[in-house]
Amino acid sequence: PRVAFLEHFLGAQAGLENMERQQYPELGDFLDAEYDVLRAEPLPDEGRVTIQLARDGAVSDSEEQRLVRVNKQFTFMRDEAAFLVTYELVNRSPDPLETRFAVELNLNLDSTHEGAAYLAVGDRTVPLDQAAETTDVSSLRWGDLRKGVQLRVDLDQRATVWHYPVQTLSDGLEGPELLYQGPCIIVVWSLRLWGLERHSFKLWVRVGGADSSGVYPGFALSPGL
Repeated sequence: PRVAFLEHFLGAQAGLENMERQQYPELGDFLDAEYDVLRAEPLPDEGRVTIQLARDGAVSDSEEQRLVRVNKQFTFMRDEAAFLVTYELVNRSPDPLETRFAVELNLNLDSTHEGAAYLAVGDRTVPLDQAAETTDVSSLRWGDLRKGVQLRVDLDQRATVWHYPVQTLSDGLEGPELLYQGPCIIVVWSLRLWGLERHSFKLWVRVGGADSSGVYPGFALSPGL
C-alpha cells in the first residue's frame, strides 16, 4: 500500500537513490506505527474540524537513542477543499538530537502519457517518470489536465524535496513492462533539537481544478492555486 503522511527520521546515509530502492536506514520507529487519537473536535463556528494525534517513540542519534514525541494535527476546512497538517516534534531526552525529519506523500496518477500530467517543485517542473531532488522548496504542485484536478502543497519552512516514480512490473503483450502508478514525494527538513526542546512544521494542502487558462513553465495551472 502507498499512503500519505508517513513520518521518517533519516540519517546522513539516506538519499534519493536508496529511498527509491527502499534500502535506506530508518532511524526512528514512527514509520507505519499507530498513533493515539487525542481529540477529534468539530468547530462549526470556525468552519473547521481538527484531529489531534500523538505518538511517543525513539530516534537513533549516532549510537544513542533519544525519546521523541510526534504530535500530528489535521485541520480540515469546511468552506474550501483544503486542510492543514501541523507537526510538533518534541525531544523528550535531556541530550540534543540532530537528524532529518521527512514526510512521505504518495499520490495516485495513472499515466504520464499525452503530456497532461505534471509535477512542479518550486519554480521548475520535474519529469514524472524520473527521480529528482530539489532544494530550498516552499511549494509544489501536481495535476492532471485531462482529469481537471490539481493539488498544491505549501510549506511554512523551506525543505528539500525528493521525488521518484512508483512503478510496478507487469506482463505486457511484448513481455514484462513497468507500469507507472504515481509519484512518491518526500519532504525533508534538517532538524536539531536541544534537550526537551520542540519544533513545528506545517503543510497546507489545497485541491482545485486544472485548465488551460493558467500560465506556468510548460503547463497550464489554475490561477486560483
